[in-house]
Amino acid sequence: MEQNQASYLQATLDELRHRHGVVGASLAILHGGVLETAASGVLSRETLVPVTADSLFQVGSITKVFTATLVMQLVDEGLVDLDQTVQTYLPQLCTAQAVACRQVTVRQLLCHTSGLEGDFFPEDDPFGPSIAGFVERCRLLPQLHPVGERFSYCNSGYTIVGRLLEVVTGRPWARLMQERILEPLGLQQALVDPADALRFRVAMGHLRGEGEDSAHCVAPKCYLPLSHAPAGTVLSMSATDLLGFARAHMDGSSEQAGTLLSAVSRDAMQQPQVALPRHSPPAMTHWGLGWIVGRSNGETVVSHYGGTLGQLAYLRCFPRRGLALAVLTNSDSMGLYEELEAELLSGIAGITLPRDARGAGPAGPADRFVGCYQNMAQRIEVIVGDDGLVARRCELAQPDTVVASRLAPIDSDCFAARWPRSSTQQTIAFLDQDSAGRARYLSIGFRLLRRVTNGDSCAAFEGSL
Repeated sequence: MEQNQASYLQATLDELRHRHGVVGASLAILHGGVLETAASGVLSRETLVPVTADSLFQVGSITKVFTATLVMQLVDEGLVDLDQTVQTYLPQLCTAQAVACRQVTVRQLLCHTSGLEGDFFPEDDPFGPSIAGFVERCRLLPQLHPVGERFSYCNSGYTIVGRLLEVVTGRPWARLMQERILEPLGLQQALVDPADALRFRVAMGHLRGEGEDSAHCVAPKCYLPLSHAPAGTVLSMSATDLLGFARAHMDGSSEQAGTLLSAVSRDAMQQPQVALPRHSPPAMTHWGLGWIVGRSNGETVVSHYGGTLGQLAYLRCFPRRGLALAVLTNSDSMGLYEELEAELLSGIAGITLPRDARGAGPAGPADRFVGCYQNMAQRIEVIVGDDGLVARRCELAQPDTVVASRLAPIDSDCFAARWPRSSTQQTIAFLDQDSAGRARYLSIGFRLLRRVTNGDSCAAFEGSL
């Protein structure tokens, strides 16, 4: 990339970071075999240390692509068969519904079709974090839907995969990540163990307070429970190193890439496994094995996002072009990322990603949608308000904190919601129908919530608006 393009990259990041009020951001873009970086803002509002290109941010759920890569390495070695049941390799796994547990395959965990409740986040064991301890607690884990019936994003499934890796190899997940991915690829600005953080220039997450115009404050914890690490609670790296990993999934010509995975396994990870709900984000139509998969201008696009305590990460790759973009931030930043991606892909590579038409469309009958929907993490009540449908939402860990949004119809079964203190819209889709024509599931943020009442107000919401 020429000097004027590098300046353009830096100026664009600086402008958008200021406009969107993001505390700190780092980006890296790979195009035409050249990698260029830019950094802006600070790592922490308490220390005011500037973000640099070698700063480490938590990559959150992008970790799932790394964990899936470890599984595919074992597939290459003949140690794991994706279509065998998980209990073949992890016989001690037992969930709340034993019959369903016996049916779940490795492939279904990787592409989020196991039906297990996904947002199960018990704290670390007081005697020390243990992925094995998490799997033991999965005896409490219910099914959200029948095995293999549909897609619902499942963090718990990837933590189970992490334990499967440990049992098959006899090595801790963190050591597998270090020895099988980070070291072979030469990723030196990366950590798997937070005890190593003092060796690096590391970002702290920031969260907004309750007020509409409240400022970002440093998050109350440095990282999420380590027992969930394979799903994405602690893996941290620079944007440059994240693209070093992505490059191995795009280009098998380098020596490092060739040692990571076979071409067959690399390509298999990018093949669609299950369709996503309509009106998912741009160029995201299916889930593969770890990757989110889509199409743009006739070519495959693979992506993943990640979020931890006040940190958000974004990765988008165009394997055939050898083009990839990584953006790492330490505060809410979806608006920044959407503008930055559109600007850079258009300005540098001439790519315009498909976008949803978010104008009003004809909605189905209100009776189809009204009711209360719930999973382990959240509850959403859909009611008829003065100006149409309204969604009222709370996290079950904080049942007294309720946010509400009017639902703007996109089509007969999809609506756009904009929650307080959010600069971007979120899509809510209603899926399936029962004998009375009511939706059985609500899909939001790739997660399913199951209908639990048919129009009566949920106790947790009474008097909330």
